[in-house]
Amino acid sequence: MRTERGFTLIELVITIAVLAIALLFVAQGVKRGGEQGNSALWQVKTVELAMMLMDELHGQRYDEATALDQPCRDAGVTASLAPCGVTLGPEEASRDLYDDSDDLHGFNSRDGGDSLNDLLGGDLETQRKYAGYAVSVAVSYAGADFSRAPQDLKRITLYIFPPGQELSVAFSSYRGNY
Repeated sequence: MRTERGFTLIELVITIAVLAIALLFVAQGVKRGGEQGNSALWQVKTVELAMMLMDELHGQRYDEATALDQPCRDAGVTASLAPCGVTLGPEEASRDLYDDSDDLHGFNSRDGGDSLNDLLGGDLETQRKYAGYAVSVAVSYAGADFSRAPQDLKRITLYIFPPGQELSVAFSSYRGNY
């Protein structure tokens, strides 16, 4: 006598349950991989934005009172040099006219008031590339950090807020008066 052998309903249900659990783990792995890929992308774009802004700030003159190739003097030094300014922040009325390394002090596109588009200028491609990013800039005199006159160095700190991130990524550099 010949018997036919097949799968029972219970065997099929168990197989489907095992496959569903396995697919759940695969889907979680794919999701994690996508999140990590997205994280790497915003990290690279954050560093690019910070480098672009730091290059701009370091390419400008040290102080409003100085020429591009000449330092200013600290208040306690007597010399034929122009005195260093004592206030940080923009002396000009618009972003297009900023010309020294502390003009962006106080810029903040995260809490409103300032626009990242103004910071990036009129380049629409660059503005689209950094859509959703926010920037805050702080400049302070930092000569004392290196046992020098306070106005000999400026510490420039950029806080970049990538889209969807609550915490900023901070970038700092020093700009010397020389």
